[in-house]
Amino acid sequence: MKERIKIALAFLGIFLCLVMLQLTGPINAQSSSPGEAWECSLDAVGATLTLCETAKSGYRLYLTDVVMQSATATAGLALVRYGTGSACGTGTVSLFPSAAAVPRLVYPANTIAPTVISLETPLATAKETDLCVICTVTNTCTVQLSGYAAP
Repeated sequence: MKERIKIALAFLGIFLCLVMLQLTGPINAQSSSPGEAWECSLDAVGATLTLCETAKSGYRLYLTDVVMQSATATAGLALVRYGTGSACGTGTVSLFPSAAAVPRLVYPANTIAPTVISLETPLATAKETDLCVICTVTNTCTVQLSGYAAP
């Protein structure tokens, strides 16, 4: 008799656990960004400042992730900048790295894994500015940038 009570209690415990899981709903490990998500992808960027993401009215662009690789078998350097006008040509400011006046981020040859940077603290542009990239003239880069737009 005691054995039957133990089995019944075990089934009741399992049943209650299943009911509780149904009440809590699915578990979602993904976090939502605090604004409108964006991403851009560019190929064969050389030594000309190239538009990556356009300004959003009233918003800043926040950069969260960078993936870069050479379009050739030789490594190169890149710089992420922001500004207005054609390809960030007006009021241009370096974003990443912020102190650089020329490309400084190293990206590897296309024969090995790309540079991958996930920023724990997003980098923000000024409001209503475009985001652009410049790389090395002979060792052009392929770039994937992502982030979000928010006030």
